[in-house]
Amino acid sequence: MRTDFQKAFQEGFSFQYAMPYRERQTIQTVEFSVINIGTLKISSGYIIAQDLGWDIDLRYPFIHSVAPGDYPILLSLAGFREFQRNNTPARKSLLLRLKDSIDQRFNRDLISPTSMRRIACAKVQISDHEPIRWEVAVCDPNASENEQGYGVDSGTGCFMDLETARLLKQRMMLVILCLGCLMAMYFLRQ
Repeated sequence: MRTDFQKAFQEGFSFQYAMPYRERQTIQTVEFSVINIGTLKISSGYIIAQDLGWDIDLRYPFIHSVAPGDYPILLSLAGFREFQRNNTPARKSLLLRLKDSIDQRFNRDLISPTSMRRIACAKVQISDHEPIRWEVAVCDPNASENEQGYGVDSGTGCFMDLETARLLKQRMMLVILCLGCLMAMYFLRQ
């Protein structure tokens, strides 16, 4: 089965599905919005996507290269209308505080007291043209389509340039080495 990911990046696209809730079905509405969160600077021509909460793994850049340049990163946010049962005064107050904080950051209305948005998809926009088709971004040509991608154990993901990833890994190793030295000095004083 193939998914038309382009729909997830169409502002205002929505769909409904039946969702079981306490022995009855309710209709859940999902509406998409799109935000540009910044620019990915590519100097090497190769992109890595991974969970930055773990060690930077340089073995799996995408096998297809792109021209060096600056590319926008877009997030597709899926807005789920909350059920009435979740709209307690305390929850509304929390959502309004979150809304103010996030709206100031992105200059967008991302949260309302009756709807919470979650990241559904992220993409590096290589071209302004409409995609003809979507393919899995392959990192390992010997692996199956289901084995492509990366784990998100820390719940985060990022795109980065391969050369930037190399530099970041070197700096992280220096930081770890310095922390190890500081810990050794501390324990030697004890």
